[in-house]
Amino acid sequence: MNLQQLKYFWSLIPNTPGCKGCGNCCKIAPFIKSEYITIQEYLRGNKQTLPEKGIDGYCSALALDNKCLIYPVRPTICRLWGTQEITEFKIKGRAIELNCKVHPEANLNFHGDSRYQHYLRLYLLALNTTKTHYMLGFTEAELQAYLTRKK
Repeated sequence: MNLQQLKYFWSLIPNTPGCKGCGNCCKIAPFIKSEYITIQEYLRGNKQTLPEKGIDGYCSALALDNKCLIYPVRPTICRLWGTQEITEFKIKGRAIELNCKVHPEANLNFHGDSRYQHYLRLYLLALNTTKTHYMLGFTEAELQAYLTRKK
């Protein structure tokens, strides 16, 4: 999925107005190379760096006040949190939860139109076929351990 397709997909994803900003969703968030490049460009443009590791298993872009330091360019998986009619995605056979259990009233159960569904499938295909996943605050080995651990 190229950057132009990715940004178009982002425009189709609804906001989650019921989000309480608790940060519970800011954990393992694999993303694809075009997202990684976008994040790096954003950080360079804003003269920012992120800690190498997140605190207690959380994303390194999550600040102590539960604000995302890269919110304008946050990964797609973060944008999808709380919007889906399905509660999880399979990435390399491992379920990634997408609905908030802390504040279930905030979940939208969004279905989207055919364009949205098309780009969602493209994104999931990209996540499931790439050999390398990029993450903030986690090494590739940590992600692979998470994706391959016993269920």
